[in-house]
Formats: sequence, structure tokens, C-alpha cells
Amino acid sequence: MKLNFITKIKNGKNIVFDDKFIVCLSGQKITLLNRSNFSEIAYFSGLKYTYDAQISPDGSLLLAKSNQNNLLIYSLDKLVLIKKIPVGSNCTPGDNGFTFSETGEYFYNIITREDLCCELIKYSTETFEPTEVFFRDQRVVINDIVYSKSAKKYLLNGYERSANNSENNQSFILWFDGKSSFERINIDQFIWNLLYAENLGIFILYEIHGKITLLDDVGRVIKTFSICSSESKAMNFIDIFTPQTREKLFSSENQEKLRNMENMLLGSTNIQIENLFSITLTDSNKILVVSKNIGLTSGCVEFYEFPEMNKISEYKTKEALLKTMLMPKKQLCLVSNRSCQIFNYDTVFDPSVINPVE
Repeated sequence: MKLNFITKIKNGKNIVFDDKFIVCLSGQKITLLNRSNFSEIAYFSGLKYTYDAQISPDGSLLLAKSNQNNLLIYSLDKLVLIKKIPVGSNCTPGDNGFTFSETGEYFYNIITREDLCCELIKYSTETFEPTEVFFRDQRVVINDIVYSKSAKKYLLNGYERSANNSENNQSFILWFDGKSSFERINIDQFIWNLLYAENLGIFILYEIHGKITLLDDVGRVIKTFSICSSESKAMNFIDIFTPQTREKLFSSENQEKLRNMENMLLGSTNIQIENLFSITLTDSNKILVVSKNIGLTSGCVEFYEFPEMNKISEYKTKEALLKTMLMPKKQLCLVSNRSCQIFNYDTVFDPSVINPVE
């Protein structure tokens, strides 16, 4: 199965978009592109560890988050930095989720305190000042927050730390009305990543090693399955490079010497060959798109009927994948360490033209 290639955005580790803009993040730089023709409009540089962003519902603001615990707010009308907000502590993780409210009047950000528990802070987009703090002094870890259009609520996930910091933590899914009401669903599974199937009321939990669990709207298991092989392979340091890169950096003789030296000093490491990195659903919730890596230097995008999970087709890539995203106008974005590649997927989901997997 082949996808229709449209364009390639170099040095992108993540992208976000709306009807007007594509925002490409490399960590050190944010590049703003025209959504219709992919031409560059502006860029913001001098950043560190900035890999995620959100565009406000009215398209006027860009909210970016650095892993150094800074929120950066840009005007997309004037193309300037408006505000830099220090959040959390320099010695705690800064990669928790954040999102705008449905109307764009507020935005929410999750911070990690020095005790490694989290708080949810609500900010005004008029003053950029905090208006409310949730989970203050509570022993909870919150991974992410997203807005569900069908439920008209915010979806959070995480776990409550046990009193003695043991491994007996209670995982949970939270519905939040944006004001003060939280509806908590306790679940038995540890949440690595969570996706919600709008209108179907199905939670999708997935882990890097390929285990996917479907839960109903009260947290009961519907189905569990694995889409990654459990096969592992002995890997050496030299194997992290592609064959082409190895040839450029090392002669054949030196490659063998490096392998032998590492085997004598450290031994090889067993690494699972296939790892799951991201999943996403089409707007109709009928197709689940899965990106996984095969080894360290190649990837594969697989398409499944949802929720039946019958495999439809696959597309193999020559680069390891970080993320797969579905965009408006029936476009698919594959994000790797080197670039963001955008394809047209019209033919991918048309049963009349797709080649079924044998």
C-alpha cells in the first residue's frame, strides 16, 4: 500500500495545526507554516526543549511548553512573544499536558511539584495570571489533559500515590467540568498513554510494548490484545546507526572491532524488535492508525478497523517514528527524529481501492 506524498518538513519533532497554521517544533525552534501551501511564515528561535504547543480556538495565540518548565505565549497576529511564564520547579519534569478551554477564555497547565505530585493550574488568557489551582496538597500524578467535544468535559489521567510510596498506586481517569466537579473512574491498569473514542464511550490504553486495552465508560475491560511482536534481538552500540551511516563513519574493519570490544566489555543488550509509539483515530472513529518502530532505524504505520481491530493495511517507513497524526483535508503526518512527512490518505481508507493484508 502506498501513500500519496505531499511534503516534508525538516527538523521537526512534533507538529500542531489548525485551519490556518501548521506549527513545527524542533526543540530549539518553532516554525510557523501556512496550512494551505506549507510556506514558511515566521519562526521563533533561541528555545530549549520545547516540543509541544497548542493553538487557541480563535487562532490568535500559540501556547508552547518547554521541558524546562516554561510556558511561552505568542501572538499569531503580531508574530511576537507576549509572555513567558515560569511554572513548576527546575528540578522536576516539565512534560505534563496542557490545553486551552473550549472558548479560549482560559488555559490549563499541569505542573509537577518537588514532591513529584501534580497540580492543575487554570490561567486567564486575558491577563495570563493563574485563577485557580486544583489538587493542591494532594498525592496525585496527572499525565495529561484534553478536551472532549462529545462529552463537553476535560479528560485527565494519572494515578494516586500510595501513602508509603510503594508500587501500589491507584490509576484513574478523571472527567472535569472546567469549574470544580471531578468524576473519577478507578482502573486496574497502569496508564502509559490514553486515547478516548469520541461518541463511542471507549477508552483506549496503550503501552510501548504493544499492549492495547479497551475500556468502557465505567472502566471495565472490553478487550485486550497485542499488536507488537514479543521477539527481541541482541543489539550493539554500532546497531543504532543505519547501514548507510555506519559505512560513512566506520570502515568494515572498525565496525567489527567495535562490536568485539563492546561484547568483551559489556555484552550485547536484548531489545524488543517492535515497539508501539502512538495511536490515533479518524474523525469517524472507524479506523485506528498505529505507528510502531521495527528495530531502531525503521517504522511501520498500520491501519485497523475499530473497535473490531481487524487489520486493513500497513505502510513501512525508512525512519523510526515518534508520532502519527491525522490532519484535516484527509492528510496523514508521520513524525520522526529527522522530519515531519505529510501524505494524502484518500485511498488508504477507501475499502474499494485498498489492498487487504494477507
